[in-house]
Amino acid sequence: MSQLKVDTITDEEGTGAPDFPNGLNLGGAPIIESDENANGRFVKFADGTMICTGDLTSVASSTATGNLFRSDDSVVTLPATFQNADFAVAARSNSTIGWVNSQSTTTTTFTYRRFSSTTSGSTGGAYAAIGRWK
Repeated sequence: MSQLKVDTITDEEGTGAPDFPNGLNLGGAPIIESDENANGRFVKFADGTMICTGDLTSVASSTATGNLFRSDDSVVTLPATFQNADFAVAARSNSTIGWVNSQSTTTTTFTYRRFSSTTSGSTGGAYAAIGRWK
């Protein structure tokens, strides 16, 4: 997964200390906090928007469902807490023959299933969740 790179701007005295007199902005919205932990990465913006990203555990699509195959439900714990469960999740499978369906369940988790047109071995993926932190 690609990472956002922010170049350090040093102060006028040349001490090497970051100097962001108006705060750090991304697309015009000030970033309040960004961090990562064992569950993924998150960025909180001043307007209350939060974006969480991370990896999906490798699962197999082996349960027949009509003409498709699906995995069992898997639960993802988010790296930060949303204000409510009304957040959107976009997820992708690492496989070219599969896709992922997700559903937010709590302020700190969501569930997903991997689907495929063929029974397939285990594969992971990635997600991005966007919602409100305040």
